[in-house]
Amino acid sequence: MKRLLTLILDGEIEQGFDATLEIRQGDLHSPSQTRIKGRLSGNRDLLNCYRHWQQRYLSLEMLFRALSANPEQVTNSSQRGEAFAACRRAAEVLEESLNHWLNTDLEFRSIRDKLLRSGKKFQLLLQTNNPWLRRFPWHRWDLLAEAQADVALSAIEYDCPNPLNPQPTPKGKVKILAILGQGANLNQQADQQALEELAGKAGAQITWRQEPQASELNQQF
Repeated sequence: MKRLLTLILDGEIEQGFDATLEIRQGDLHSPSQTRIKGRLSGNRDLLNCYRHWQQRYLSLEMLFRALSANPEQVTNSSQRGEAFAACRRAAEVLEESLNHWLNTDLEFRSIRDKLLRSGKKFQLLLQTNNPWLRRFPWHRWDLLAEAQADVALSAIEYDCPNPLNPQPTPKGKVKILAILGQGANLNQQADQQALEELAGKAGAQITWRQEPQASELNQQF
């Protein structure tokens, strides 16, 4: 069973985040074996990098929408190439900025070191109420990429669903409403026989109707 590491970041991108790392052997219902506290400083520059990438991506999307709306529109190939390159470079800058932030913050070091010692292929649940943190490319953090970790996001506050009932609940019989029409090429007898055989194997109940009126169908439903 994979270990579940929960990283809780509570705060704002400008002022910084209180950070807590919890480690469990199992799911969220399992007790935490380790709990480490730290802090992640604010980073307005990272937010600006994200917005810059977002603008480049939207510009690229608008370019292709224009081409789709008017395929005969003449667009310089160099213009498309430049748009692709600008978007790719903005993504690279965003990734570099994210890694620099997470890898160099001294107050975050204890949590980072624990993640480094957590081995391979663990599950990381990032819990935060900050909408910007949820948009950052956490899967591109080199620490997580090298560990081949699975990353998921959630809010800090949430309601756990009730545990699934291990006892199977009885199911009612499947009911099928079969409507027969009229047509020169229809072989209704063969169709009825085939459907009856399938329904019998599945334990389903068939109700047949020949060219019913709308009011009759409403009653059936």
